[in-house]
Amino acid sequence: MGMAASQARLLSITMRLTSNEFQSQMISNSKTRLANETQAASEEYMEALNATKLQYVYYDDNGERTNYDLTASTLLYYQPLKNQYALVNRAGQTMVNHNDATTFQQAANHDEFLVLNDCAEMVEKERDNPEYPIWQSQEPDPDDPKYQIVSKDSSCKLYAQFVDAGDFCRDQALNHGGAGCYIHVLNHLIDFSYPTADPNITYPATYETSLGSSHTITIGYHNGGGMCDADNCATMAEISQQISHGNEDGEIIYAPDIKGNNDYKLNADGSYTINIDTPILTVGGDGYEHPTYDAEGNPITENKDVTYYTFNTGNAEADQLLGNYMPDGSLKTLKQKIIDLYYVVQNYGSMGVPYEDLENALKNFQVDMNTAFTKKEFDKEAYEADRQEWLKNEPDKIIKYNDIEITDPDKAEWYTNLWYRMNGAYDDEELMQNANDDDYNNSDELHQKYYEKTEASQQSWVEFDDTLINSSEWLQFALESGEITLEKVVFNEDYDTTTELENKTWTAVAWSSTTDIVEVEDELAITRAEVKYNQAMREIQAKDKEYDNDIKKLDTEHNALQTEYDSIKSVMDKNMERSFKAFS
Repeated sequence: MGMAASQARLLSITMRLTSNEFQSQMISNSKTRLANETQAASEEYMEALNATKLQYVYYDDNGERTNYDLTASTLLYYQPLKNQYALVNRAGQTMVNHNDATTFQQAANHDEFLVLNDCAEMVEKERDNPEYPIWQSQEPDPDDPKYQIVSKDSSCKLYAQFVDAGDFCRDQALNHGGAGCYIHVLNHLIDFSYPTADPNITYPATYETSLGSSHTITIGYHNGGGMCDADNCATMAEISQQISHGNEDGEIIYAPDIKGNNDYKLNADGSYTINIDTPILTVGGDGYEHPTYDAEGNPITENKDVTYYTFNTGNAEADQLLGNYMPDGSLKTLKQKIIDLYYVVQNYGSMGVPYEDLENALKNFQVDMNTAFTKKEFDKEAYEADRQEWLKNEPDKIIKYNDIEITDPDKAEWYTNLWYRMNGAYDDEELMQNANDDDYNNSDELHQKYYEKTEASQQSWVEFDDTLINSSEWLQFALESGEITLEKVVFNEDYDTTTELENKTWTAVAWSSTTDIVEVEDELAITRAEVKYNQAMREIQAKDKEYDNDIKKLDTEHNALQTEYDSIKSVMDKNMERSFKAFS
């Protein structure tokens, strides 16, 4: 081999050796990177071994346990025996699934919401109409005083004749202090007949007052006094027979029953006011007041308020005698009241009765006689008109109405709770202030308030995004980061199944404190990590083996090249040595 050729070959070997060394360095660097990848894969795998996930634990009615990966769909879907939760966003809105959002929007009230969620049905029912008994109670009463009209017959004239006959005695008693003169009037009202005396009565006649036999009056005979003329006696006899023996219908005439009588209005001073028709009195030629009459001989009357007195004379016996009631509380007959008044007129001085009280007693008696002989008749025409008007307004006795009938109590309770949560209850300031008041939370007022849909319900809920409602990873992140909070229906000790928000409240809870949301190993995530780690290790090992083979090839080539290099170098050295010797 020539010198030039040898030198060229040495240069080529040197370049190849340099290239091999560079490739070896590159392979060494690659193997270092493989070591780093191995460590990273190991760390990722070890981290995956600690992966956990949230699951919802459900026990059925047989006590069998089922674990579901916790998603919003799983949590919010109704199942019997399941605790009820609400997922609440940062705005305070409960997040609901599409079905619940749809049925809530369609329902106008709580009942419709239950029907739309297949836990109740609307049925037609019947019930007594509460307005019917009210209508019945409003039937015109024929005994109502407004249907009693004053008749203008002879019975009405009797009172005017009584006033006319007793004009002098009345005037003396009320205007001149001559109470004794009124004895003549009272005399003619007790068992008096004319022109002959009552054959059934023996004179002198004794009568007991309401106080009994210790207080009696005696009538020797009916003296005339200022009333002693044929007309007056005839008039008084007719009146006396009605007072003492009953009216034309045989009914006993009683003193007015003022207790609870709506015609007698109680005044602050203990007296009463009564509105009556009474004859108009005018002063006649004799100087006394007499009734006035129309062309047909009927007394002309006026309607006016008069005072009816009660008595507190300081003498209990006098008060009893001047009153309208017997000691046992029963009503006096008018005859008995006349006898009692007769006794007081005779003995008021010794009894210590003020003359003013005696005058008031006589005024009361005038009213008694007026009401006793002012006959009233039934106004049939007015009554029938009112009754026909009443009949026109008769309501239905039985009313039909639609009402819900619960078909699934547990499910109805679930959707009742959801209705109250979606319907804005938690946006109500009053409810929030009274959240710990059981009486308020269980009140009918609260239930009725949220039975109909409220305006606040538009801001109290939001529908879940379809991509998030079934994502367990998202819900776990949202709960752990606080983006979503939990509320739970919490029952108190008095709980009973109900379709109202009663004995239970929506209460905020931490998910970690619940018994039916648990954290478990994420076996799927661990398996995935293991598969990924094994695949990575296989790839790393394959590359490492490939790099080893490349290094071996480079080493073999390097050794061959080095041997060749040394051989050529040795030959060249010898040739140069011989050349030097030849020329030396």
